[in-house]
Amino acid sequence: MTDITIILETIIKLACLVFLLFVIPCLKTAGANNKLLAALKVSDEIAKIAGIVVRSANELEITGDLLKLGITKADYAMEQVKKELESRGITFNEDLIVKYIKAAVTELRVEIANTPAEKEN
Repeated sequence: MTDITIILETIIKLACLVFLLFVIPCLKTAGANNKLLAALKVSDEIAKIAGIVVRSANELEITGDLLKLGITKADYAMEQVKKELESRGITFNEDLIVKYIKAAVTELRVEIANTPAEKEN
């Protein structure tokens, strides 16, 4: 009878080698992709919050409510974005928040400039 121990050991070693060379890198890549997707989701959420808050600040300035509160649009926007992010458990960098707010302001200005009422003036 033939001893198949050497053949079985070789097959097991080959299976381990395949696992180490192909499966583990694939799992690591999947983990990195999940982190990237999570970061993009948070970034999108921050941008949406900044957009809503900037529109709110603009409206509050138009109605005079910001003047009654004694704060600027920028201060209101920063305060509200921070509150919302904290309530959602999102950690943030204030410099980055300023950039999201500025981007939202630019977007609002473009929207306002493209309205029919603005074009008539």
